[in-house]
Amino acid sequence: MNCEETLIAISAAGLTLIASKFKDTLRVSPPEKLTPELVDAIKEHKEEIIEIMREDQRKRENRALKEADTIE
Repeated sequence: MNCEETLIAISAAGLTLIASKFKDTLRVSPPEKLTPELVDAIKEHKEEIIEIMREDQRKRENRALKEADTIE
């Protein structure tokens, strides 16, 4: 399973991933929905998943800054 397939499987399983801002760790909720195969795939692609999630967060933060009003 490649990274894209892993992310699709995570979504299909109804899982939520949370990447730490400062550590290379992922939290998964609800853990009881994890299968051994999905755990292996997440571990295999962990670095790439974290980078994708952090880039998405940066984009959302930049969008919010652009949409915010400036107070002088």
